[in-house]
Amino acid sequence: MREFAYVRAASVSEAIGLAGPVRHLAGGTNLFDLMREEVERPERVVDISRLPLSAIEDLPDGGLRLGALARNAHVAADDRVRRRYPVLARALLNGASPQLPHCSS
Repeated sequence: MREFAYVRAASVSEAIGLAGPVRHLAGGTNLFDLMREEVERPERVVDISRLPLSAIEDLPDGGLRLGALARNAHVAADDRVRRRYPVLARALLNGASPQLPHCSS
C-alpha cells in the first residue's frame, strides 16, 4: 500500500474543499482493500464519518431526502420510508449482510 495522508473533516465545507486525488471514507467501505491492491491510489483519505449527514428529511413535494451517511438499517426502519416506500425498506433489509443487519456503529 502506498503512503497517504489521513484527514478527519471537521465540517462538510472542509471535506468538499480538500483538493487533489482524495477519497472520502465513511465506514462500511472496502476502500483500504482497494488501496492495498493498488486499485485505488488516493494521496489523501478524508474521513467524513463524524459529519452530520445522516438525517432523513421530508421534502415539500412529499419525497424524502436521505443524508449521505444515513445507515440502511435506520432508513429501512423509518416510519416514513416504510409507509411511502415499502419496496425500498424491504430491499435495504434484504440487501444487508446476514452478519450485520442490525449494526448501528
